[in-house]
Amino acid sequence: MVLGNRNSISILIYSSLFLLTLESIILKISPQLFPVFNSLPIIFIGQILKIEVFLSSLIISNFLFLILCLSNFFELEKNISLNFFYNYTIVSVLVFFFFALLKSSLEKKKSSDKVIIAFILAVLFTVNGLIFFYFSKIDYSNLKLYFSNIAQNITENSDTSTIEFNDESIENMIKIIPSINALVFLTTFIVNFQIASFFSKKLNFEKKYKLFLDDFYVPRWYFFVFFLVIILSFYSNNDFKFYFINSSIVLGSVFFFQGSRIFSSSFEKFNINIYLKILIIFLLFIFLGYVLILIIFFLGFYNTFKKLFLRNIKKV
Repeated sequence: MVLGNRNSISILIYSSLFLLTLESIILKISPQLFPVFNSLPIIFIGQILKIEVFLSSLIISNFLFLILCLSNFFELEKNISLNFFYNYTIVSVLVFFFFALLKSSLEKKKSSDKVIIAFILAVLFTVNGLIFFYFSKIDYSNLKLYFSNIAQNITENSDTSTIEFNDESIENMIKIIPSINALVFLTTFIVNFQIASFFSKKLNFEKKYKLFLDDFYVPRWYFFVFFLVIILSFYSNNDFKFYFINSSIVLGSVFFFQGSRIFSSSFEKFNINIYLKILIIFLLFIFLGYVLILIIFFLGFYNTFKKLFLRNIKKV
């Protein structure tokens, strides 16, 4: 890959330093929030740079980020710092793959819904790869003890005795952590994409790649694959069972995304200030929590089911 002129080299240097600086600041401020916001600077750079320069910036920033982790710049244990580096690298690869898909779809004048579907499948492949090569080989004893203490506190503070946690249920919860992390990543990715779009517009940057989701459509084959994976999770044993459970959670994220679009568009009927709208949505998540998440999921699921099947029934 050759960068032709001095201007391109300057852009490459500034974009690499921009990524390295913001990622380091996020990790320094809060390691817990790093997996949530580390895709934001990458998405911002991906929106305003050509794909070749974007790739070069990611390679350089990853190399420099590795040096900082190895030099104990973040004042964390070495293995923890390296885990953050691995996280940053995986996110970088996935975000670049997303923009490469988006670039291809725009050139071929295809809809963005295929980009979302392909991106979810890429995340699914990554999750199953991490389960096979990493999560299946690490020791969960400390994590199991941590969840056991939480479960014990919940049981002691509960007014009823119907809540019971045994070792098997705790192990099952631990085994679906990879897909929960993937679901969080996909959710924050869409949110961060909107935030990055907002800042690029405010800063008068020209966006090279835009995401058009007005006519988002889940294909029928995807719907059937989702149900097939769920069925296989019921009839599989041992480790295969959790491969299918994790896969169904990742595949189901598309219905949460669809429901979020419907949920967000319902606010557009009212003339509400955007900041007030964000506050209302935030408060709804605070007070309703998982109930609101389930409502949004089933809203997206029903909307997809209606588009794929009920309309055909009405025509008959």
